[in-house]
Amino acid sequence: MKKIRYGLLLVAMLTITGCAAVEETFDGQEFHTQEFSENYYRVIPAKYQKESNYQETVTDISGNVHFASPYANAHNAIILNDIARGYITMEQAVELYGDEQVKSVPNTGNEAEYYIKLNEALARPGNFNASWYNYAQHNSLTSKSMGQSVAQAFKGGIFSKLTDSLIVCNGDGSLVRMQIDEQGIGQTFKHELIDYQNFIITARGGTDIDYRSLGISNVTKARVMMEISFFIEKSTTSQALKHTIKYEVPELNVDDNSITTVMSMDLSLLLAKDTLKRVSGMTIKYELLEHDYLMPGGVKDLTKDGEFALMLYEVMFPFSVWR
Repeated sequence: MKKIRYGLLLVAMLTITGCAAVEETFDGQEFHTQEFSENYYRVIPAKYQKESNYQETVTDISGNVHFASPYANAHNAIILNDIARGYITMEQAVELYGDEQVKSVPNTGNEAEYYIKLNEALARPGNFNASWYNYAQHNSLTSKSMGQSVAQAFKGGIFSKLTDSLIVCNGDGSLVRMQIDEQGIGQTFKHELIDYQNFIITARGGTDIDYRSLGISNVTKARVMMEISFFIEKSTTSQALKHTIKYEVPELNVDDNSITTVMSMDLSLLLAKDTLKRVSGMTIKYELLEHDYLMPGGVKDLTKDGEFALMLYEVMFPFSVWR
């Protein structure tokens, strides 16, 4: 029980101390009011709004997205793959994601047996160091591993809310997230994506429903369809392209103590080779498919008042290369 209490305390400390630095990168009071409806961010670059500007392909990747809690162990889902791909060594994985129990695994001299035991220790549920929360601390678009120019480029402006390594935050609310409606948001990048594998986005649903005054329990799950588009500008060898991926989220966390849903996918396997090479911008949209209070059974209840929003917390391309 003492270890559990210590783990929860550690989570709380990381959350609170991590949120504070975010205000350095944008106007902290913008989209940060007591009125739910005033906090929607709706900016999309004009060129992304005109469909004729880009030739679009749409790929439904439903069933190929890994969903997780921010505090779940991420070793088997992604860290093991990072080791296998040579992005990090086993020794680095132990240093970054291993707790004392991992670091105390005895080496008997049999390397294969030793690595199996290390992987088992890294993957165990009690190893918070290998959580998605901690993974984001080392693999955000503003981490040192991205290089100074790329990291600095993603630190500026309101989009920095989605690149600050905070995949969940219980302390500063709208200061560390972007609240969007179904029309979504868009962002251009200062660099072009050259090499990539995994893509991770963390989000949750949020409403302005006062469940307490209604005398009912919070609705903590919703079903949504995510739609993420990546844009490649026209060049001498190619026309302007828009690659859209869509997938259903059967149980998105909603109004549940700010707990987000981590959504990870291997785009290098789900799309044709180099499909996203030279991407320089993106849009993020969604469609609410079902919510037990606002849209029970997928049918909007017109007698119920309340707004739904998607709260975006982080966008990651771990070990990606940009120019």
